Amino acid sequence: MDQSILMVAKENVLHASLREAFHALGYVIWETDHMDEAMSLTDTLTLSAVLIDLDTPIDGLELCKRLRQVLKRWEPIILLSSDHDELSCTLGLELGADDYVLKPFSIKELIARIKAILRRSEQCCRFDYQATNSSLPEHHIVNGELIIDTINYTLYKHNQLIDLTRKEFELLYYLFSHKGEVVTRKELLKALSSESDTIDDRIIDVFISRLRQKIEPKRKNPIYIKTIRGKGYLLVDYNKHTLNETSQMKILN
Repeated sequence: MDQSILMVAKENVLHASLREAFHALGYVIWETDHMDEAMSLTDTLTLSAVLIDLDTPIDGLELCKRLRQVLKRWEPIILLSSDHDELSCTLGLELGADDYVLKPFSIKELIARIKAILRRSEQCCRFDYQATNSSLPEHHIVNGELIIDTINYTLYKHNQLIDLTRKEFELLYYLFSHKGEVVTRKELLKALSSESDTIDDRIIDVFISRLRQKIEPKRKNPIYIKTIRGKGYLLVDYNKHTLNETSQMKILN
């Protein structure tokens, strides 16, 4: 089956070249520069990726937000923007985008980025972990009151569904798969479905803060995700250690 890519952009020479390059690789390209049509296409098509050019009449960041939070779509989203608009791209990452590419860029670079993101997406959650609660399916991983479903990319806390963006889930999954271990910001950044070397690893602090808002009983006194001074973050492993044992480490909440 042909893979499809939605390109939300206004027609110009660059996008015509992109279309030709993707067609040569066997991709079916769908194009629009209207918000409603973009939402409709994403809601009805099976897409491999979504490209959003921020230099269009529609609000590309708002579209990114709607795709993630309204339609709950998980296709990789790549933002294209002028070289002076890095701040908007960084905000886009916070809203759920997977990567951004600043203009001018080579088509070969963009295609390589997309291929890398698709590989990351396919590999996400393929590790073999056994849930600690035998009454749960194998694709459920439990830690304390948290349960993640690695097939449906969802999180439950006290059996209540918690709304996560794609990057929040990827980040939490990586912490789950390394629970009880200290992981650095750079490790967490590499775990996300993005190959951009230009992204500041401090963006991880933003994602961690948002995760804490959603999973911690008290955000200012986290019991799940601990900050390890000078090193990175640690997800407390409630299957092996008690909170008292963990709190004896040199931890900055």
